[in-house]
Amino acid sequence: MEAHPHVTIVLSLDDRFVNLAEEQFDVAVRVTAASDWGYAARNLGPIRWVYCASPRYLEARGEPLRPSDLVNHRCLAYPAMMPNGLWSFRRDDQVEEIKINPAMICNSSSAILQAVLSGQGIACLPTYVASKSIVAKEVSLVLPQYRAAMSHTLYAMYFKSKHGNPVIRSFLDFIAGEIGDKAPWDMEIEHALGVAV
Repeated sequence: MEAHPHVTIVLSLDDRFVNLAEEQFDVAVRVTAASDWGYAARNLGPIRWVYCASPRYLEARGEPLRPSDLVNHRCLAYPAMMPNGLWSFRRDDQVEEIKINPAMICNSSSAILQAVLSGQGIACLPTYVASKSIVAKEVSLVLPQYRAAMSHTLYAMYFKSKHGNPVIRSFLDFIAGEIGDKAPWDMEIEHALGVAV
């Protein structure tokens, strides 16, 4: 807005896949594992997920040492990260799947973070949501030697025909520049904890 004060921004925050044509959006910023959409897309980088809980929860319930320990914990689940009711963990080339019985299922990772902060259980959250709380030590990584086996990518999607529009090109360049080669939220965690995410 500072760089282009003559441009009017209409920002819609929604956790659904909008139809760019029918709903008259120029650009959609999406986190997805899919690659079969009908739009042009600019890859903005990988989305990393971490398993985490509040220190208060871990003090009260104990810290899991392996994924199978999660059957004895309260799990807070984001639907896209638990296909068939399973959480998937990767360590080196090995993938382990654990059937969870979630205490909460929510399609808002921000709402799940609030439940984590209030000591309600263990969640798998994207680092862009959890990083500030991890750096502030309000949230601890759980099973840090594992990674979430599912992967997602952040894309800016648009109609190819609109790429010639300088406003759209400018926005795409701006958002890619803000994220950079490695997302700032991932770098925050790595600098604070000394571990790669």
